Amino acid sequence: MRNETGESVKTAIKRYYNDGKDVVSDEEVEEMIKSVESTGFLDKCREVMKQQKKKRIHIGKLSLNRVACLICAVCSALLLCGFGYIVIKDAYDYDATGWKSKTATMDKIEACDIPEDTLKKMTTEALVETVITYPYFSVVTAYSSPTAGLEEGIEALNQQFGGLKELMTREDAYQCTLDLINSICPDILDLKPDDDWDEFMKVFNEKNKTKFDIIHLINADTLLKILKDYSN
Repeated sequence: MRNETGESVKTAIKRYYNDGKDVVSDEEVEEMIKSVESTGFLDKCREVMKQQKKKRIHIGKLSLNRVACLICAVCSALLLCGFGYIVIKDAYDYDATGWKSKTATMDKIEACDIPEDTLKKMTTEALVETVITYPYFSVVTAYSSPTAGLEEGIEALNQQFGGLKELMTREDAYQCTLDLINSICPDILDLKPDDDWDEFMKVFNEKNKTKFDIIHLINADTLLKILKDYSN
């Protein structure tokens, strides 16, 4: 899956050099940072710059952060064009795997398995959606209890699916999950479904204008607890 990052980055860099001045807007810089942050290039570039006599670098009016961003953008564009590197911005499409047509449960689970390198290339937003739509996410609660907590469930899920494990390494995972919940149904976290399920569903059906259903929302709420209580 090839996204639009490469072309937008190349266009911005071309304008910069052709015009001979900094015409890369702050909005474009923020988008570049967001697009390449999950690849680790930004941190690597900053580390390289720190090692260069540990002094602040200026090129024209560009600060260290903007230089780092442009270097990362160049790296991203080169990889996108020359080495086939992909930053995945869309959630994994489980339906395309044909898992529902399988008969045995283990065959279905294997069909939903996602390669580790694919997970690492996903943006955090895409990864959050990939996790909450995983067909067997309910394993977490099935193997958990009020006394033991979610730890055994997390371990059980990690044995068959790498998405949660990868997501728990992302610093922005909690915020991205919270943002997704609020986009599905604003203020839903203020309600208590155990107290009045009918009222809860009424609010959900009225406010939810997304492709996600109530199961996805429950999964997202569970994910939020995992990220809050079990992430390092």
